[in-house]
Amino acid sequence: MRTYFKTITRSVKGNFAKFFAITIIMLLGIAFIGGLATITPRVKSSLSDQMNDLHYADVIIKTESPFGFTPDQILKLEQIEYVEKVETRTAMDVLDGEVMTRIHVYDNFETELNKLTIEGRTPKSANEIMVERQNDETINYKIGDKVTVFGVEYEVVGIVSNPLIYDRMGEPSVIDTSVPLKNIVYFSKEFYPMPLPVTDLVLQIEGLGQREYFSDEYYDEVCSYTDRLEKDFGEEFVFLTIRDGKSYAVLDIYCEKVDVIILVFPAFFILVAALVVMTTMSRMIEEERPQVACLKSLGVSDARVIFKYLFLSATCCVLALLIGLPLGMFILPSVIYPIFEFVFFLAPSNGALYFSTGLISFGLITTVVLAVTFIVSKNRLKEKPAELMIGKAPKAGKKILFERIGFIWKRLSFKYKSSIRNIFRYKKHLIMTVLSVAGSTALVFAGFGLLDIAEVLKGGSFAGLEQTVKPISLVVVIFGLLLSIFVIYNLTNLNVGERKKEIATLSVLGYRDGEVLGYIYREIIMMSFVGDVIGIGLGYLLVDRVLKYLEFGTGSDVCWYSYLITFGVVLAFVFITNLILRKKILSIDMSTSLKAND
Repeated sequence: MRTYFKTITRSVKGNFAKFFAITIIMLLGIAFIGGLATITPRVKSSLSDQMNDLHYADVIIKTESPFGFTPDQILKLEQIEYVEKVETRTAMDVLDGEVMTRIHVYDNFETELNKLTIEGRTPKSANEIMVERQNDETINYKIGDKVTVFGVEYEVVGIVSNPLIYDRMGEPSVIDTSVPLKNIVYFSKEFYPMPLPVTDLVLQIEGLGQREYFSDEYYDEVCSYTDRLEKDFGEEFVFLTIRDGKSYAVLDIYCEKVDVIILVFPAFFILVAALVVMTTMSRMIEEERPQVACLKSLGVSDARVIFKYLFLSATCCVLALLIGLPLGMFILPSVIYPIFEFVFFLAPSNGALYFSTGLISFGLITTVVLAVTFIVSKNRLKEKPAELMIGKAPKAGKKILFERIGFIWKRLSFKYKSSIRNIFRYKKHLIMTVLSVAGSTALVFAGFGLLDIAEVLKGGSFAGLEQTVKPISLVVVIFGLLLSIFVIYNLTNLNVGERKKEIATLSVLGYRDGEVLGYIYREIIMMSFVGDVIGIGLGYLLVDRVLKYLEFGTGSDVCWYSYLITFGVVLAFVFITNLILRKKILSIDMSTSLKAND
């Protein structure tokens, strides 16, 4: 048993760089998915907390009668057992010259439901008025400015934040929804020059407790009460809930679109993680053939040998979760949350954490990683101990397709012919490397593509969304680049470790340092080049598919330089990684490497 645990320790020490790369790749995936998926729930949760503080109404009842609600109707509503609180309001939209104006008249601004937040003070005389805070459509007034309503001039003494309006895109008029309101003003009934009818009844339902205003459960419960109200109170009225407000519709659409952008990328992280783990574990187990043979000879069961590699993979997954999830959930939302201010009047972030998506991504990545590890180790254990003790013979070379294209093949130098033959001799390595690089490249391109689309989004139906898309695009680019760095580093490091005997042989034969490095570098660069090209194609398809689902822009809107930047940056990382591993390649001990498995 002691021997068995020693092999685990030695595996970790001998393959630390590989385990580190695997852990970082999984960490990036969990941090990316878990962090970004927290943003829209936090926006809704923070706004919901503020609504609770302001006692946001559960139901608003409107009447189309020019006489408004009668005292008997109001009394009847107040006597319904499940109605906890009723407040009256007067609101009307009027065309004041060429300016569409909404007039609010309050008996008392110290309301209990839909509490107004007021900067300044309330009107104290007949020539004073309050106005709604400025949005993208309303006129910008400051305290002390003059505003004219129906030819009468008033002084602005207060700026109102109405909890019913929390998007900045402007409110439509109820007279004509295609016409935005340019003025939203607040009068005190005490000083209003004429009596006005009660147009709105604002209700709070009893027993709902702390409300999660954006949850389906809350909405369903409120709808059940509105159905009862229609029966108990009459069908001649209009019953409005939170989802009938324009601000809610805008928030819901924007959050849905942001979530689509965020949640479409996990598949790439999971795919790349699976490919990297498959490649890494395959090569690690290949290197540990003698060790596996010894364990089997000592009577260690296949299950325990497999458990060793599963344990190592699971440890990487757990470390990735413990570091990646907090990292993503604390940093990314705090960076992107304020960007929503371009579209909404946001409540201060309540710092709520949502672990579910991050844990789901961890579960998916872990399942894939352990499944791949199990399959790879299971296949290796099919060999007998005696066969495992003998180094695996190099794969026999054979004529490749390129050699049949004579006019190209004859013009290649020997070093390029050798590199191309090596690449196609190990087809699994080729496929794994190309796909791994392609996956990370696709993420980088998709990020740059979305950044380009954010320019096209300015104005129109999605005004303001570009400000939200930009930081998310940058996060995608950064995580894609980080992923590509560690993918390329891991694959190059594996290639160097696997080719020690070949490198030593070249050194013995008199190859100079530059020629030895070129022998390794050429293969990595060629495979990365192919992966880069395929990745850009995949990234284009990814961006185009996302945009079609979101119903704005197409893949053709991606700027030409994004193709060049993506291609150049990924290849630059390949060259940087090669330089980092230069010392390791040139420091390989020739005698030790040549005697390996002899």
